[in-house]
Amino acid sequence: MSTSSSSSLLPDLAGTFASLANSQKKMREGSTSSTDDAATDRSVTPNVTEDAKRLANDAEEFIQNSDNKQLIQFGLMAIGAVVVLKTIVQSIVIILFLLGPMAYVYLVQTCPTESSFDGKKELKRILRGHHLPEDHPEKPKGYFGKMAAKVTASVQTNVMTAMPGCEQEMTSYKGAFRIVSMKVPSANMQCYWIGALSSWRYVHSRELSTAQRKND
Repeated sequence: MSTSSSSSLLPDLAGTFASLANSQKKMREGSTSSTDDAATDRSVTPNVTEDAKRLANDAEEFIQNSDNKQLIQFGLMAIGAVVVLKTIVQSIVIILFLLGPMAYVYLVQTCPTESSFDGKKELKRILRGHHLPEDHPEKPKGYFGKMAAKVTASVQTNVMTAMPGCEQEMTSYKGAFRIVSMKVPSANMQCYWIGALSSWRYVHSRELSTAQRKND
């Protein structure tokens, strides 16, 4: 009976020893692969470090070069100018967005009426040189010169406005300001005024085109 029990224990012990041996073998294989991976990581790490050092050295040499320094400074100045310009533009847009409606309301309220424009009076000012600068050779000088220019301008205005073809046209722009054009064929000129901010201002005069003279 003891012999049978001993013989039955032998296979169990053999199986236990075999499983232990397999376990140890697997552990050795796992440790070997871990060691290989660690060695691979250690071999890669120096390569990455060397590349980083090489890049740092190249960047330092690039910056220390005098020509490259000027190029870098110019690039930084250009970037700064773009940033400042962008800030200014954004500020102007915000200001216009806030003040635009207020400015429009103010222009509408101060826009002169159509009846306030006196064509003869404004034309007379042009003929007597009222809008000419003081150093202009055709600007009347002295008291008598100015008086003579006023009298001459009054006579010329009455004659010109009575001639056929003298026309006056007024255009309103959204009620904010008005533009007046007066065609004077007898003087071969067309005059322009702008009405805004409670007053009329002379803009300029030009000669009539050939087509306009023929139409008149």
